[in-house]
Parts: sequence; C-alpha cells; structure tokens
Amino acid sequence: MSPRKSRREAILAATGDLVREIGAGHVTLDAVSKRANVSKGGLLYHFPTKESLLQAMVSRLLDTLRDAREKEYSRQAPGPGRMLKALVISMEVVRSKEARPIAAALLAVGANDPGLLRPAKEQLEAMIRDVECSGMPIGFTRAIVFAAMGLLLSEMLGVSAHSNRERQTFLEELLRLIDREEATACK
Repeated sequence: MSPRKSRREAILAATGDLVREIGAGHVTLDAVSKRANVSKGGLLYHFPTKESLLQAMVSRLLDTLRDAREKEYSRQAPGPGRMLKALVISMEVVRSKEARPIAAALLAVGANDPGLLRPAKEQLEAMIRDVECSGMPIGFTRAIVFAAMGLLLSEMLGVSAHSNRERQTFLEELLRLIDREEATACK
C-alpha cells in the first residue's frame, strides 16, 4: 500500500472515529488532522474541504455496502431473486458497530446538504435497475427494497419499536416473499 493511500485511510479512519464520538456535524478538519496524526496541509492535500471528507466517508460506506452485496450475491442460488435477496441481506452491514453510527451521522448531515447523499441515491437507483433487469417485477422489487430500507432507516433514526427477533422475522418474511415471487417468475 502506498504512503498516500495509507495516509488517506488513516484520515478516513480518524474521521469515522470522530463521527461516532461527536457526530458528523461537529467534526472539524483540525480535529481530524490531530486524530489522524497528519499535518493540516497533509489533510488538505487529500481532502480540501470538510464536504470532500464527508463525501469520501459516504463513498467508503457505499463501497462497504457494495462489497457486502457482491459477497452475498455469490452465496445465493442462481435465479431472478438472487440479486434482490443479496441486496436485502447485505443491508445488515450498515447495522455493524463500525458502520451504523457513521451511516446515521452522514444521514443527518445529508439532510442539511442533500448533495452529499447524491452518490448514495445514484447507487440505490443502479441497484434497483440491476434487480429489475434480473427478471423480478418492478413494483415488487421496489416494495421489497423500500421495506428493507425503511427498517434500516427507522433503526438509524432510533425510532424503531421492534425486538431483534421481530426484526429477524420481518427480514425472513421479505426473503420468503422474494422466494415466492421468484417461483412465480420461473414458471
């Protein structure tokens, strides 16, 4: 790994730590520079603005989601529902101890600066198009994706009122619905 890459990764890791501790809205470039043990000039070389740093955090989170989805896709049996199942299951990665506070904080910042979440919107639209091209009905695909996202967002916002078991039952039902629709699509 090149020194530039490792400094960039150190900066992103430090930013993630700060976002988890104090929230994205309170992160300053000075605090990131200090936490990452890089000069302010070194930080500005990689990320000239706080917005560019937060955009990199969004990109990093999206990369994590994409990697989880691709890994889960490879585990699924071939069929029209394969990609949709992988998408639903891979959303779990956002609930991880590392990702959840970052996702929630970036969501909050994105409410004030919608442009920050543009890459997430574009990736979601691309994922939905991919699933729809796999043979699953458009309306069904969107209903499943947005049901899973609604669950995730309610958890990120701290407004969900379900137990872990109820959550698991909900996800299992989504997967059963996909299986049922997939069986219909294959007839």
